[in-house]
Amino acid sequence: MSVDQLKLIAVMRDAVNGAEERYPGYHKDLFDYVSQIVMLEREHTQRTTQIQKNVTGRVAALGVLIDRSAVAQ
Repeated sequence: MSVDQLKLIAVMRDAVNGAEERYPGYHKDLFDYVSQIVMLEREHTQRTTQIQKNVTGRVAALGVLIDRSAVAQ
């Protein structure tokens, strides 16, 4: 893994950990989804994909997860 990728991961992790925790495991869930979106972007640069549709789907799924998990508290 290149230094730039390691730096990106560190910055993302710091940003996610700085977010208000809405439920136990929130930071892990958020980091997982942010990582998925970054990977979608990487795939998009390597080959043509439907990036907007894919990212919108991931964000919507994260919203559902947060809503369900926060309500369960």
